[in-house]
Order: sequence, then C-alpha cells, then structure tokens
Amino acid sequence: MAKLLYLVDSPGLFIKLNLKINKNRLKLSPIIRRSLTNIFLVCFIPTGIGMADTFTGTNISNESELSGGTVIDFSNGTSGTNGTYTEGIVTFTSEDSGAIRIDSFHSGKYNTTGNYFQNNGISNNYSNVGGSLKFTFSSEISSFGFNFGASNIQWSLKAYDLDESLLESYTLPVLTNANAGQYYGISRDSTEISYATLIAASTGDWILIDNFTYVGGGDTGDATYSISGDTYAGKTLTAAVSTDDPDGNGSVTSYTWQSSSDGSSWSDISGATSSTYTVTSSEEGKSVRVVVAYTDGSSTSESVTASS
Repeated sequence: MAKLLYLVDSPGLFIKLNLKINKNRLKLSPIIRRSLTNIFLVCFIPTGIGMADTFTGTNISNESELSGGTVIDFSNGTSGTNGTYTEGIVTFTSEDSGAIRIDSFHSGKYNTTGNYFQNNGISNNYSNVGGSLKFTFSSEISSFGFNFGASNIQWSLKAYDLDESLLESYTLPVLTNANAGQYYGISRDSTEISYATLIAASTGDWILIDNFTYVGGGDTGDATYSISGDTYAGKTLTAAVSTDDPDGNGSVTSYTWQSSSDGSSWSDISGATSSTYTVTSSEEGKSVRVVVAYTDGSSTSESVTASS
C-alpha cells in the first residue's frame, strides 16, 4: 500500500520529486523547472504500510495465520490486578501510561471467557479508562491476533519492526455488544514484528482483549541448564535453568536422567523423569546427565543436555 500525495505548483513552475526509499524511509529531492502551464502532480509514496497483512474471523483457534501459535488467555494472571502484565515473550502495557488491568467481570461477553485484558483500572464503570494498549515482544514474531470486544468507537492496530518502522495499520470496527468470537490480527510479509499498539480514535472507550495468540519468528537460541548436587548415593541432583532462552523459557515437557560408565554410551535411568534425581548405588561413580525437552516462548521445541 502507499500514501497518495497531491502537489500543485504555482503558475509556470514544474516540480519534480526524486524519491529515494531505504527500508521504509523516504528522501525527497526537489528539482524545479519552468513549464508553460500549471502542472498537477500525483505521486504515490510508500509508507511501509502494506509490509504486513491483516486477518480477521470468528474462531481464532482455526486461524491459519496463527497455526501452532502460543495462546495467552490471561488465566495465569489474577483478576483485579492493575498494571503491566508479562507472559512468555509478550509484555502488555499501554502506549499512553493509561490504566490497564486483568479482569473477569464481563467473562462470557464481548468475545471473552474467564480472565481478559482491558484498558480500564476498574471492573464495572468508566471512571478509569485509558486510551491504548501496547504489546511488546522480547523476541520478534511473525504474526499475532486476539479476540476483541466492547468497542464503541474505532481503534487502530499498528505493528512495527525492530527499527520502529510501521509495517501495517489496521482499523478495527465498532463492535459494541458483539459476542460471536470476533478476532483481529497482523502477520508479517518479510520483516518480523517487534511490537504493536492498539489506540483509540478518541478518548473514553473501554475495550477488552482475550486469547492473545502469537507465532514466533524463528528460533534465536536455547536455554542452558545446569546440575547442582553431588553424585554420591543418597544425594539429590537438581536440574535448573542457568541461562534463559532468548525466545522465553516456555514450559518443560520432559526430563530424562541418564548415566554412563565411559562418558560416551548413555542409558536412561528408570523412573528418573523429574527435575530432581536422588543418586542410587547403581549410578555412584558414573557420569550422570539430564536431557531437558521444552517448548520455548516462541513455540519452538527444544532439547538441551546438562552434565553433572
């Protein structure tokens, strides 16, 4: 997409604009020439809008742009809690320092279920309404979307890259009491998304979002695990994160403790599948390690090994 620019010169003056575009930035170099008649100049200037795509529907779990994505339904938060909320790689704030809150007062309405996130510091009146929400990703993503409801005016959803260049702008409709599962989102074309804003066209509107879903832009590294404890019979070994995954630590899917007599051939230790393992006489004097499988904050499956 591009922005349409109309220029009309003074009588007898022809204005030519040299356009230089570098990563969404525009440089205009005027070259002025005389002409015999007035010139009406129309040119298209790319603004960066259109470097991503928008999508919408009424069943966010079936949205192909969000397939395999991580869902934040705010159930890990506490209803009635005001202020910034972070889960996985996403931090939910406001763009204008306005009120924000996890709440459940309107659960089952306005495309929400259970806890949701809102631009209001109060559960049931308009006395503390902010004008924006902001979603910041600690690692870049390829797409995101969310259930949206209760709007009485239009809201503008915008996505930006790491250099703060605008990728896409999406005007969300007035939904009032709609409760058919409406959701809206943005997916990148070639440049990944670093953060997004949701800003009201005017003040005083109260909106709710739920089931915020994002798809990571690719794996940027792994977490590092380490083992603490002694490898003597009766002693407990504990596996824990020592360096965070840059995409978010996510959730562990399995621990597999193994032992080896020579440090090259490893065997699983029967029943040793938690973050801790108590050494038995069978493993005393052997090398012991743990294989940790987890899904990071960008929904990438990872497997790392830590040795004692």
